[in-house]
Amino acid sequence: EDAESKRPTVQVGDPFQEKLLLEACLEVMQMGGVVGIQDMGAAGMTSSTYEMAERAGTGVRIDLDRVPQREEGMTPYEIMLSESQERMLLVVEPEKAQSVLDVFSHWELDGVIIGEVIAGNDVELYWHSELISAMPASVLTSSVPKYRWPEAQPNDYESKLSFDAVSK
Repeated sequence: EDAESKRPTVQVGDPFQEKLLLEACLEVMQMGGVVGIQDMGAAGMTSSTYEMAERAGTGVRIDLDRVPQREEGMTPYEIMLSESQERMLLVVEPEKAQSVLDVFSHWELDGVIIGEVIAGNDVELYWHSELISAMPASVLTSSVPKYRWPEAQPNDYESKLSFDAVSK
């Protein structure tokens, strides 16, 4: 079998990397200058980026070609939805950015500046300097459609309630 077929669908956590990431995050939080922090678990960068922007009421610009990738040739779609363990998204005051990168380097973790907070409410995604998506963060967070499906009791509801599991 090739390596691709052996890759698990659900990523398995690495306790050692998790410990390093935890220590690095605690250190940068104590240092000050961290405006926001969120893990990038389920739905990858899509959930973390849009949720952070919505909560802050700001826009965000992300340069997807700067995002560390677990394999070469990933598309912007794959980068945004890639679920991998032990990854965090931090929003840091610009003057503290290098200090934060230094802390991550000290813990032998990758730290990369992938974007910036911008005016407005849009999350802008760029791929090799080309704007490929721009929409309000609320589109994927607080303004999603809410469906009310019709409710009806099945005709045989009463008979199913009186089901006798003990055979006679």
